[in-house]
Amino acid sequence: MPASERRKAPRRRAPAAIEIVLSGPCGLTVRGRLDDASPYGLRLACASAREAARLPNACLRVTHCPEPLENLLLERECVVVWTAGAAVGAEFRPPLAVGIEGLAEQLEFVSF
Repeated sequence: MPASERRKAPRRRAPAAIEIVLSGPCGLTVRGRLDDASPYGLRLACASAREAARLPNACLRVTHCPEPLENLLLERECVVVWTAGAAVGAEFRPPLAVGIEGLAEQLEFVSF
């Protein structure tokens, strides 16, 4: 990994537009496009920077994702660790119990 890379594992880009929904306390809900993921976290593209700005340090749970990813992501908890414009980075707590290649296979399967 490059010296500036701080991730614990490389992320895999989602090959298709994969929509997921994250929910948190007090009715907080965010719908976005999964841009990339690793066993340790994900990057989500929200509809707007304003929507992403509501999420710093939020503890969220995946409440909707495509069927091929349900076993891997549904009800998975994550914490927002950064926002930049409409993009949100979240860390899974605990990490997914799958390697990067297994995750890549699941993401590819969704694109069919």
